[in-house]
Amino acid sequence: MIINMQNVKVANDAARDILFMFHDMTDCYGAFGGTIDVGTFDAFQFLDPIIEESSGLDCEVDVELLRRGSCVAILCQMHDELSKGNPSVCKSHLWEMTAQKRREGLFDFDETLSAVVDAGLAFDDCKFFDGLPVIYDRFVMYFWRKWAAE
Repeated sequence: MIINMQNVKVANDAARDILFMFHDMTDCYGAFGGTIDVGTFDAFQFLDPIIEESSGLDCEVDVELLRRGSCVAILCQMHDELSKGNPSVCKSHLWEMTAQKRREGLFDFDETLSAVVDAGLAFDDCKFFDGLPVIYDRFVMYFWRKWAAE
């Protein structure tokens, strides 16, 4: 999504949902867990957020938070579906969109993330669930540490 003055509120609402999700994960589970509240934003829209150059929004929107938070939201939803053990999920919007975005290379910025997404898409529960603690540390705890240091 290209973020500009017309849609900056959507981006900021997504950031709010991500922060709430990170808090829910940290406070309630200390990791990925069942039924994490991922909010109402469309995580697929923010896998590759770009600030429109002429918008002057560079300091107002944290694209790294949007990108990483979107990945976490998608993994939370995959976690819930894989925990149910429902193989028909492969025909769901979540699986189709995740597979499409994977083919587009939008998870490739982190090798472990790519491997975890691939494992989830292949219903390899062991590899998927084993990789989540690393993602939690790199994507959720990373922000808490970053903000604490600022």
